[in-house]
Amino acid sequence: MNCIAGVGARKTPNNILTLMTAIGAWCRSMGIWVRSGHADGADLAFEKGAEDFTIVYMPWAGFNWNKKFHSPNVIMPSDVSAEAATRAQQSVRDYHPNASRLSSVAFGFMVRNYYQIMGTKPEPKPVDAVVCWTPKGSGSGGTGQAIRLANAHNTPVLDLGKPMPQFHDIENVQSWLKWKLGLSA
Repeated sequence: MNCIAGVGARKTPNNILTLMTAIGAWCRSMGIWVRSGHADGADLAFEKGAEDFTIVYMPWAGFNWNKKFHSPNVIMPSDVSAEAATRAQQSVRDYHPNASRLSSVAFGFMVRNYYQIMGTKPEPKPVDAVVCWTPKGSGSGGTGQAIRLANAHNTPVLDLGKPMPQFHDIENVQSWLKWKLGLSA
């Protein structure tokens, strides 16, 4: 089963949100799961496209509940084993450059980023690829935490914020994903 993380900044530009929804829909049509986090912007765009092929990781009960869920596959913190939660919390300390300065809310978001990349199973398995957007491809914000974790596990990352206009085309993103996921052309 192939799986990608579909994440990014809340302030992702509208044209990229439209592309992310198309990527999510294509993933669904190909049987590729999308892990996301139900945040405004990129997360919700991927969820809208992938629908029931999305696994939504919530940072806490009630987060963004005013936004429509497009998938029944919602993982709450109470659904996560103590072992997986401990691994996720340690990953924040290991990969975030200022972990000790994070508020409890920000720490919860970073823990959620771990689940988006590594999942919550007893044996963690990283996603096969990450598609995201950060401002100017900077790898900043909470998405930066997901990128750092993906890089640490040699997971390919396509940041749509980088100045690569060829990747603002759905066909090129599909080709990249097929290549990275080892799918036939």
